[in-house]
Amino acid sequence: MGTQQASSGPMLRGCLVGSIELPSRWQPAVRGVFPVEGRRGQQTAASPAAPEPSSSLGGPQALYNEGLREGVFRPDARQAVTVSKLQALFVRLSKSPGQSPRRRPSGLTMVDSLDSVSRGSGSGGSGGWSLLGSLMGSSTAGSSSRRTGASTEPLTKPAVEGLYMHGGVGCGKTMLMDLFVDAAPAELQVLRTHYHDFMLDIHKSLRTHEGAEDPLRLVADKIASRARVLAMDEFFVTDVADAMILSRLFGRLWDRGLVLVATSNRAPDKLYEGGLQRALFMPFIQRLKVECDSHDMASPTDYRRLASHQRGLYFVEPSRDEDVYEEFVES
Repeated sequence: MGTQQASSGPMLRGCLVGSIELPSRWQPAVRGVFPVEGRRGQQTAASPAAPEPSSSLGGPQALYNEGLREGVFRPDARQAVTVSKLQALFVRLSKSPGQSPRRRPSGLTMVDSLDSVSRGSGSGGSGGWSLLGSLMGSSTAGSSSRRTGASTEPLTKPAVEGLYMHGGVGCGKTMLMDLFVDAAPAELQVLRTHYHDFMLDIHKSLRTHEGAEDPLRLVADKIASRARVLAMDEFFVTDVADAMILSRLFGRLWDRGLVLVATSNRAPDKLYEGGLQRALFMPFIQRLKVECDSHDMASPTDYRRLASHQRGLYFVEPSRDEDVYEEFVES
């Protein structure tokens, strides 16, 4: 996207061509599982390349338009649509009060089923509660709804719908999500993290609460008390333990009113495809599609490859001969 080049300076990882020195307000948000104080973007006129819904509040659209004018970003029709969706979400969040917890018959009936299984069995971990054991146990015992987690009650759209951006590598998902995070004022309580870092923290927190009746509920409530928006990069599920945790974790977070903004290389229906006990993961996918607008960026451009040789390519590792050969074959 960017067309300018600088000899030094901080780097913004994303759809940039070459190494571009950026103003301080463009620096990437601090990563980690903690609230990030965003920075409100300056109000700017709408760009012809990017439709601007209600940009008077600032937001990611203003930052994107500014980047287009300064040559930091290259006009991209699909990215313009994505920014428009992020701006619309920013406006809804800015104009609406914090969401109240939503009461559901279960949201995911698996939650209720697992509680009854774990308490009824009287075994499976400290305090009679073993997350993975209960989940795996529910796949082999009880009714069909317990095995699949299928809900008899229709799921309803939240007051503020999140955004799940998916598409190929290098199309700008992370960069655009970071524009949203950078533009968000502190009162929006944005929690910006990477999926794998997030899950590592979840597992660590579960060990901290080992022995509690329902540690996953405690962990979810702690997150919901600190964040209104969860901005999660690289959503990609491969581990069976993570898959089992996500269904209950996000069920609780969404019931508490949390809004998810996520990036992924996979569409919702492709998450954890072919994974063990995937039937137990399907309620999460169903709920994800209700809670978030699933947006396919559908970009044919991999900006990372465009940026790879702007300043030369040097191989200095001991494996440099093999690396040079692989680069030659790929190109």
